[in-house]
Amino acid sequence: MNPEKRKRVIVGCVLCAAINSNYKRYFQFIGRDLYCLNTDVIRVFKNMYCMDYHPIIEEITNDDVDFYTHTSISAGIKQDLWYIVGVSNNIGNPKNVGFYAPHNPLCSPITPQSTPWEVWTLGCEQQKVERLKSEHLQNYHYGYAFAPTNVLYRMEHGVYEGLPQINELPK
Repeated sequence: MNPEKRKRVIVGCVLCAAINSNYKRYFQFIGRDLYCLNTDVIRVFKNMYCMDYHPIIEEITNDDVDFYTHTSISAGIKQDLWYIVGVSNNIGNPKNVGFYAPHNPLCSPITPQSTPWEVWTLGCEQQKVERLKSEHLQNYHYGYAFAPTNVLYRMEHGVYEGLPQINELPK
């Protein structure tokens, strides 16, 4: 077994994902959302790096964040989608990371006017709101436990594959 797969995933772990044969991106495990989706929460950094780049962990964790999302880090490691490159105590401010999700995810279409919505910040319980406010759309992220392959797709393409109702919500 690859030694990278035996490493324990802890808060602060920085991971690397190959986007294609030329580029890779980094992300960090910042916490577990125990109140809502019971999954790992990551922050994906904006910069893409050439495959021959050797990571400087603090340089990576000081990069701007592209997006936050819920996923299973261990499943992505098992699927060889990403691997651990180091650990940093700099995890930003996870308590300020907000998410939103439709109260009834089966309603169609999903729009900011769909009612009601659940909003929450990492480590806090969900609150029901009748409509999403511009603050939610600008500062919060879609709260859903995405498969590692969906996260990798968004890292490469900037949108979630096959989820137009999520990708088209205004920011």
